[in-house]
Amino acid sequence: MTGETGRSDVRWRAWWPAVAWAALVLTLTSIPHPTLPLAAFSWSDKLAHAVLYAVLGFLAALGAARDARLRRHPIGFLLLAVVGCLAALGALDEVHQAWIPGRSADVLDWVADLAGGTLGAFAGLPWLRRRSTEPAVESGKE
Repeated sequence: MTGETGRSDVRWRAWWPAVAWAALVLTLTSIPHPTLPLAAFSWSDKLAHAVLYAVLGFLAALGAARDARLRRHPIGFLLLAVVGCLAALGALDEVHQAWIPGRSADVLDWVADLAGGTLGAFAGLPWLRRRSTEPAVESGKE
């Protein structure tokens, strides 16, 4: 991407860990007829969803903390934006799974995604609070 100044836009550096993790999650949920180990308890798949999205929520909060263009926004807005994006991604992922052989869309999986993503985003809160004292990833600078 190029910015208005013609220089390379490097904001992706703030976001690449979250984008890479999201790609991994979407890849894993696209595997037809997954062969998973036997569950240790009946809700272990919900725990797996929550953990995957907790990591994603944490990485997204870190991305928001490092993105210089988001520094003017209040922390509450950033948390709400991160959780909203994760809720949308989780919903789209569940709908997508309805067309994958051996998988199905499950509202409770989405609830687990949302719960994990919210916990992960709140785990990133200390970095969001420190954002005004740390260097940000600036747009248009190499």
